[in-house]
Amino acid sequence: MTLARAGHELPLLATKQEDGKYHTKEIASGGMALGMVPSEMFDCALEDTTFPFPQGSVLHFYTDGATETLDPGGNEFSTDRLSALVTCSALLPPEQTNQTILDTLQEFSKGAGYKPDDITLLTICHNPRQIPTDPK
Repeated sequence: MTLARAGHELPLLATKQEDGKYHTKEIASGGMALGMVPSEMFDCALEDTTFPFPQGSVLHFYTDGATETLDPGGNEFSTDRLSALVTCSALLPPEQTNQTILDTLQEFSKGAGYKPDDITLLTICHNPRQIPTDPK
């Protein structure tokens, strides 16, 4: 998999280990927020990052609204909590994974009244067996 990151949070990659359990890690990649600087500076900061994306892996992209959701005490949900949730949800279909994350964020905030600037989730599963082989 190759990606370029334009200032968003570091994506999370959940990969199946030899013992059958999943491990989640951030995919480190450079980049600068789109539209924040002149294109010459942006172009120099943007870089492609290539990493293994083996069958059974799950890649999660998210905006900071997910990790910055606050509980009633003012504590952020955090990347660590999101990473743990991604690990636990690795076997779910992408739509269910995203809904689980949204439901968990709602429960975490418990009506704290905090509305993040946005929450955008994108989950990509590498499971070629689910891709139809017949284009008809």
